[in-house]
Amino acid sequence: MKLSPRGASGRIAPPAVLAALALALLGCSGDAATPGSPPGASPRETAPASGARGPAIDLDCPALFAAAAPEAALGVGLEPTSVTGAGLGDYLGLAYAATQRAGGLVCAWEGPAGFLQLIVLPGAGASWSDHAAELALFQPLEGRFGTSYHACMAGCRADVLVGEHWLSAVVSSSGGEDAAWVIVDRAVAAVAAAGPGDEAPEPGAAVGCDALVPDAVRTAAVGAPLTADARFAPTQPVLLHAGLMQQGGTHCFWMGDAGGDTSIRVGLLPGGAEQWDAYWEEEADPAIVPVTWQEAPPLGDAARAGCFETACFVSVRAGEDWLSVDVKAGHGAHLVAASSIAEAVLAAR
Repeated sequence: MKLSPRGASGRIAPPAVLAALALALLGCSGDAATPGSPPGASPRETAPASGARGPAIDLDCPALFAAAAPEAALGVGLEPTSVTGAGLGDYLGLAYAATQRAGGLVCAWEGPAGFLQLIVLPGAGASWSDHAAELALFQPLEGRFGTSYHACMAGCRADVLVGEHWLSAVVSSSGGEDAAWVIVDRAVAAVAAAGPGDEAPEPGAAVGCDALVPDAVRTAAVGAPLTADARFAPTQPVLLHAGLMQQGGTHCFWMGDAGGDTSIRVGLLPGGAEQWDAYWEEEADPAIVPVTWQEAPPLGDAARAGCFETACFVSVRAGEDWLSVDVKAGHGAHLVAASSIAEAVLAAR
């Protein structure tokens, strides 16, 4: 079962689950390292950049909330919340940013009695087809909302193709399955009725993983040969990974034999420099970020670096692009390895 920013049940659990998600994406295990915050962090609520595009559908989060009318099931007191895992420095944050850059609408609310996340990726018919098998694997029930997959385990998830728009919903409450599906039905109707929004930017050109990080570079960085593994989308919701792919992004993952103790993950978002700035301006909550911050290596135009117990990451803004590299290395020099991989990607892209 994949980890989710809301846990297996769909309930919001920032302290434990966001930390566990970061560890899972980085290929870590064991106790978290010393908590901390990246240098230069500003308040968590950050305004969109001036002139930033809106979603490629004529909806915003308040309008979608009003249409879904979740209070009966989730109780009063629902407030907007961030779900990007700010400060964790992992692939999840890049995938959220890529989904928004691709014209997506990302909304989430939490309150004393429940949690609701609604994400819409417009123009995603082809992306849906590419990832339908993964949706079916983790949410095996079909057809409740038309072209859709859904499942419940205390909390409920549904992915729905609404025309050419992909809606992903996570509902966690004590109201049960029927109440969750009423909310999703209303959200589906709102997406179906919405007109076009801002035009999404042209996608970049995805780059082949072996061209970005040749085998010799990988082996030199981690001291062992690795095998490419792209069997499953590395995010929940799956839509987030699809958003990066739809925007022309690249995701690469290599690991040692039979899983091993060594892995490399690379994410590249063309045109994502503005999103990089916004992500790192959002303040991380020290209570939920199991990161020991490191002096950023001299990579690209700006960089952040941090380590977990058995892995390190570098997050780089270079030109117009956002590059993320996570390395778990058996020999322990994780940050040196991640930096060398980032250097190779920057030279090859």
